[in-house]
Amino acid sequence: MQENKIKTQIALNKFVKFRKEKGFILMFDCEKMQHYEIPQEFGRLLSQLKQGVDIKRISTLGKDAKDLLKDLKALELTHTISI
Repeated sequence: MQENKIKTQIALNKFVKFRKEKGFILMFDCEKMQHYEIPQEFGRLLSQLKQGVDIKRISTLGKDAKDLLKDLKALELTHTISI
């Protein structure tokens, strides 16, 4: 008998858009009509979050990336997906 493994991922909400600006990344929450400026060093992480990042992988991220994820969660810009 084969067990089904459930994967849990964290992802940006579908209402969140972002783009690179000069010196920072502009993130916009279309649902709440709010914008945020994120340091450019997190561009790759944001791109991955758009597709979904495995919860297990988050433990391998640096302190700054974990702090950003905590802030995004507090602002309700992310959600958890179970596959």
